[in-house]
Amino acid sequence: MGSKGLCYGGLTLFVSMIGVLFCTNPSVDTYQAFVTAEAKDYLVDDACPRPLPFIGNSLRDECTDFLRSERSTPVIQGMIARSSDRHNFGVFSLYSTELDMETLMPALPRGLLPSYRIDAIGLGNQFMVYSAQSL
Repeated sequence: MGSKGLCYGGLTLFVSMIGVLFCTNPSVDTYQAFVTAEAKDYLVDDACPRPLPFIGNSLRDECTDFLRSERSTPVIQGMIARSSDRHNFGVFSLYSTELDMETLMPALPRGLLPSYRIDAIGLGNQFMVYSAQSL
C-alpha cells in the first residue's frame, strides 16, 4: 500500500469517527435526565446541609427527603427544561443549567436559598460535568 492508500485510509477513518460522534451527540432529553440525577445528588450534598439565615439547619432533613423522593423529579426536570441552554456543535454539545433553589421551595422568603450553575459537555452519548458552582 502506497502513501496514497494510507492517506485515503486515514481520511476514511477520520470521516468515520466524525460520523460516529455526530450520530452519538446526546439529545436534550438525555441531558435533562442526566442533569436531574446529578442535580439531586449535588443539591443533597451541597445545598441541604447549608444553614439558612434565621432558620439554621431545621429544614435539612425535609430538603434531603424531598430531593431523594420521586416527587422532586418532575419539579427538577421542569426547572432544568426552563433554565438550560444547549450549544450544539454537531459532534458534541455544551450545556449550561442554572438551578434556582427558590423554585423548589417557594414557601421560603426570597434570597435565602442559593442558586447553582452546572456546565457539562455531551460527547459520544456521554456527559461530563466540568463546572458546578454556587452563584
